[in-house]
Amino acid sequence: DGDEPCPVPTVLGSEFVGRVAALGGIVAAADGVPLELGERVVSAAGRHERIGAHRELVGGFATHVHLAAGTPIVRVGEVLPACILAPVPGAVSRAAAVVRQIEATGDPEELVVTIAGTGADPLVLAAMIAEAGGRPQLASPDPRVRAGAGRFGAVLSPQRILETDVSARFSMPDDGSREHVVRAGALTASDLEAAVAFMRAPSTRRYPFADLVSAPLPLDRLDDAIELARSGRHLRVAIAPGA
Repeated sequence: DGDEPCPVPTVLGSEFVGRVAALGGIVAAADGVPLELGERVVSAAGRHERIGAHRELVGGFATHVHLAAGTPIVRVGEVLPACILAPVPGAVSRAAAVVRQIEATGDPEELVVTIAGTGADPLVLAAMIAEAGGRPQLASPDPRVRAGAGRFGAVLSPQRILETDVSARFSMPDDGSREHVVRAGALTASDLEAAVAFMRAPSTRRYPFADLVSAPLPLDRLDDAIELARSGRHLRVAIAPGA
């Protein structure tokens, strides 16, 4: 809705799932195995690009996206619906990056983790912490996030942290009262792989990720979708070219 700076002209949309329609030679997925036409994939969310010569399909609000060489790509299989997989390059990968940094400090099992941020990210992170055996508590001021705490394995924190980007605060048992604060930072290919693995894990099905996303609107109703996003009724608004 205009809150994130980007060059113009451009094509918006960094969270999407699709099928490989063309390949510029041998292109390997993040696991090193070459991709094939028709495979269902997600790709890492890169920076917003300006439309340029031979680089017009630079965003997900389109029927096709042209991925630059070197973009991490991960297969997602045929089982999960698009509404669950589309947020993987953004919200789910950011949550995975936070978990990676928590695990670099210590074992998240039984760890009390206070989660801040708005939108879908805090709920995804809460579910990841819960699956790792931790005890997430949500300090988001976003009423949509707070309303979903229990369904995503979290409790409400008595404090409210006024931050937009997702973050986690915790103290290790052998670290006294020192508080660690971690944020997603720069995402890696391993974060995308971890995000896909988490969403495809059978135990993850108990979290209502589909409820975070609106019913899909067709591409020719993009303006309506943007207005719906601005209304705040949904944490994610889905667009599907064939809807």
